[in-house]
Parts: sequence; C-alpha cells; structure tokens
Amino acid sequence: MKLKAAVYSIMKGGEDSAVASVRLARYVAETLKLPLHMGRSIETEGRLDLMMIINGPMLYAMTGKAAPVFSRYALKTKHLVWVQNDYTIYAPADKDHSKAEVGFRHDFARRKEPLHYWTTCEKQVGRTEGSAYVNWNALTYEPDPPPGSSEVTQPRTALYYGAYRHARIEAFDRYFKGASRKDVEVSSVASGFRERYPHLIVHGAMTRKEFSDTLRHYGCGLYLEDKRSHREFHSPANRFYEMLGAGLPMLFDPAAKAMMERAGYNITHYTVEDAAELKDLLRFPKKLRDIGRRQAKEWRRNYRRELSAQVRSAWRNLMREIG
Repeated sequence: MKLKAAVYSIMKGGEDSAVASVRLARYVAETLKLPLHMGRSIETEGRLDLMMIINGPMLYAMTGKAAPVFSRYALKTKHLVWVQNDYTIYAPADKDHSKAEVGFRHDFARRKEPLHYWTTCEKQVGRTEGSAYVNWNALTYEPDPPPGSSEVTQPRTALYYGAYRHARIEAFDRYFKGASRKDVEVSSVASGFRERYPHLIVHGAMTRKEFSDTLRHYGCGLYLEDKRSHREFHSPANRFYEMLGAGLPMLFDPAAKAMMERAGYNITHYTVEDAAELKDLLRFPKKLRDIGRRQAKEWRRNYRRELSAQVRSAWRNLMREIG
C-alpha cells in the first residue's frame, strides 16, 4: 500500500510570504511532490501515514480554530518528521523541553512512535535513524547580479538585520555601543535595538520585494551569531546566504569562526573585533568592494541543487527506516 504523506506548516502565508518557515513549507512540498496544508485544510487528507511538520511557534499551533485539528493529526499520525531550521524552536514531543503535565504537549511528548528530525542543527541528527542533517538555510540563497553591479548609496555604513536575542547582546554591545549613526544601521522589528542603542538608526523589517536591493545600498553587512552557535553547529544563518546572494560584503564576529569553518567557510580575512575595527575598515569602501568580490568568487555556487539533493537523500533514508 502506498504511503500517504503531507506537509503541514504551523505558520500560514501565501506564495509571496516573507516568513521563512512558510517559504520552507512550500519548498518541501514542491520538492517531495506532497500536498501542503496550513490550518484546517489538513482535514481534507483524511488519515495520514506520515506528516512533515514545518517548525513554527507552538503557541500559534495550539491557538485558534485549527489547533484541535493539528493536535489530532499530530497525535494519531504514525510517522512524524519535524522540519527544523532554528535551534530555538523545539518540537512539542521533545522530552527535554516539554514539561507539561496535561494537554497537547504532555500527550505529544509521550507518543510511542519516534519523532524524526530533518534539521540544520547537528546535535539533533542522531535522534533517530530516520533523522537527517539538511541545511534549510541555503534556501534563502538567491543570486542577484555580481557585486559592484548596482549602486552603493551608503558605502561607509554597515548593516545588521535580524532578531534581538539575548544570546547576542554581548556581541551587539561590542559593535553598536561604540558606533555612530553613520557607521551602523539596524533593520529589525524588535524594540530592543531602539531601547538599548538609541543613537543608531533602526529601520523596520525589509519587505521581500525590496530585500536584495536594500542590502546592496550598504557598504557591508555584519554577521553575528548566538553564543550557543559558537560551540554547537547550527549551520550558517539565513543572513549569510541572503547577503552572499545579494553581493553584500560580509564582516564577521571572530567568535563565529569555528562554526563557519565547520560549514566549510574560511572567514579569517573577513573578521572585525568591535566597533573601532569596523569603523577603521568602513573608511575604505574599495576594500569592502574587494572583500565582496572575493567572497563571491570563493563561496557562490548552486546551493539550491545541493539542498534538493540533501532533501531527496533524507527522504530515501526515511523510507528505508519506516519500511
């Protein structure tokens, strides 16, 4: 009997959604030729043998009209795969993080069947024989024109964009506290940046439509990571592939060296320690452009093809495991 499978996205969004997990859900469904569901639409499938759950905030999954539907399918479907692209988003079946004594999390964490992880986080790969390492972050690589082909309107300004995480505050302070409004700009919806660094210009989130064009206006981008990523391999962040695709020169926190090298990238010549070193380099836009060209030559390749190969390999391995 043919195995009946489907993809379920905890987050909702249309085809042009900028939400990473929604874009990931659409990619997984397309690559594996599986139906994609969000919210209550999963009910149209009837019984399932396998459900691929795209990670997202569990509070979102357990509130609203779709919550009991997702709960029922997640508890009754024999084989589940948790598609994880962020180490901070744990599955409700994760016994190490689910302390609930009643309700959905309690039941989910005590499923008899194992939960397989397809994940960017090396630590989770050994959970089951059907689990696999998949570098989902590479999906955000969209190569645009080569570096230097579009106008850089702020050649002496660095851009940081992303979440305001407490695990990055030490790094934020090193680069932002000693920087001026001309040195660094931030793009984020988090209020923490404005509160902690009121002297910097903080923009809202960039729309997907103008994303690459906005990146290319700056002299360089800052790559900072969480402390935990210094010691555990979580794959290069989406920002790495986005900036590489846009042709934005990248400067790295030296603390990211071990993780980047583990991923196959030598960042030795592209690091700055703090705001002072960053400011010195920003004085020389030509050097930044040269950095961008070298990074493009060293690191640009067909990441989408590599990702598709990883996904298909993980699928074949899963099919062998579950029979």
